[in-house]
Amino acid sequence: MTFDSAKKITVELYQEAKATEAPLPPEMLTDEQYFSLVQRLLRDGTSAAKKNTVYLFHMPALDATTDEDHGEIETTAPVHNGKWIAFDPDMWSHEEALEAFKHICTEYRRLTLEERATYCDDINNGRRVRFRAAGIWTIDADKIRRDYQMVEPNVFAVREGTGRLCLSVEETMTFPYKWGPEFSLRTSGGAIAVPFEEVPALVQAVRAVEAVQTPAERAKAIDEKFFKTENGNRVSVFDIYGMFAGFYDQNYEPAAAPPETSAALTSYRTMKISNIDASSGAQPQ
Repeated sequence: MTFDSAKKITVELYQEAKATEAPLPPEMLTDEQYFSLVQRLLRDGTSAAKKNTVYLFHMPALDATTDEDHGEIETTAPVHNGKWIAFDPDMWSHEEALEAFKHICTEYRRLTLEERATYCDDINNGRRVRFRAAGIWTIDADKIRRDYQMVEPNVFAVREGTGRLCLSVEETMTFPYKWGPEFSLRTSGGAIAVPFEEVPALVQAVRAVEAVQTPAERAKAIDEKFFKTENGNRVSVFDIYGMFAGFYDQNYEPAAAPPETSAALTSYRTMKISNIDASSGAQPQ
């Protein structure tokens, strides 16, 4: 099959930019700024769900196991953790996605086996293998199990009832997220989101912080309720993450939140309105 030039996928060796050469990400949010962002998400966020079927292809996890002389396993260590490659159905047909995945595998084999001398020399000098194209991204297996169900090989439909509370944002920012120490929205017009199922616990955490009286207690509560340390990195307790400009509008549509999520949001928003009325001296209607 011949790829459309606008959809061509490239597999290549590339040199990672040095830290001094790479563009600096937006400044990391302070804990207080992060907390204010979460408050905005709960107060002004919109319930939405992914609207598209997606084509998913698995790059299998690969482990290396060292056997002892008597046959017992000495050690096992991951070589590759395993990811799924997602293809946007608005940009790729099922056949094109399949051919692109075959192309990735074929080119990876060529680079690592048929051009070993060049490959090894390049890798020793800090180069990596990557594939690149518009309309592709990676997704973890646990997120697939949560949000999708397979309807035929490599074709996954969105599970009914899954969705996100989403908030469009104009500012650029960097913040800790659940899967790593920092996520950067480098361009304006993006969005932040949290899965429906995390909203009730998120509301409880926000209320706990709002209830404290002193700045020191507030700072401690934000740290304890919203952050934790994993593998030496400070990450978020909640799966709050960012979407780059255009992704939210193209891939999500309004959807009703599940009853538990809806009840938590209604309770929080009603409480906020009541507090505003009380502070302003407004009388109930």
